[in-house]
Amino acid sequence: MKCRIVNFNKQKNIATIQLQDKSQKEVDASKLQIRSEIIETYQDMVNMDILNEPELLENLKLRFQQNYIYTYVGPTLIAINPFKAIDKLYDQETLNTYFSIIESASDKSLYKQLQPHVFGITAQAYKYLFENNRNQALIISGESGAGKTENAKYCMKFLTSLGQNMQTTQEKLTGIKDLNIQRRKFQDVIQFWKLSGTQKQQEMIIRVDLVNM
Repeated sequence: MKCRIVNFNKQKNIATIQLQDKSQKEVDASKLQIRSEIIETYQDMVNMDILNEPELLENLKLRFQQNYIYTYVGPTLIAINPFKAIDKLYDQETLNTYFSIIESASDKSLYKQLQPHVFGITAQAYKYLFENNRNQALIISGESGAGKTENAKYCMKFLTSLGQNMQTTQEKLTGIKDLNIQRRKFQDVIQFWKLSGTQKQQEMIIRVDLVNM
């Protein structure tokens, strides 16, 4: 909770704080952490002036309240499951916006100028694949229900959508008319398989998915 220090006993390391309701109490100073009085949100939290757990959580909270569920911490993307649909978050217009990261060969920081997004970090990995000539990996981790599977789907949606302008060639070579349809069917099969039970174990525990593309 937010508070102000109104008195400090250096010998006992005890601070007298004033809470938002104007009440006061004494607490151990080691339990207090500095905070910013300026209400400001950051797309990339490495740019924050004050870096501690309360400030990081406050930034995530403020962004979440504005329907920004993605936030960068350097090369890491934090995703918070909104448990609701957010309009235009994954539509074609948004896809096209993040395609510009790949098309802009000169600016390596373009993905940080756009709003944090799973499309953005996927586009940057794709770009590094060719710029650095090295394999790339996207590691998606989190608790059950955090949105790992959905974000993995959107990673693959972005990558498969890159090839839509070569759709005619793909049809001739593979006979696949819509790569995104095939991707969704593949994901459904994988999801069913990893959640299915066995005779010895009624409920399968999700471990790790490894998808090579």
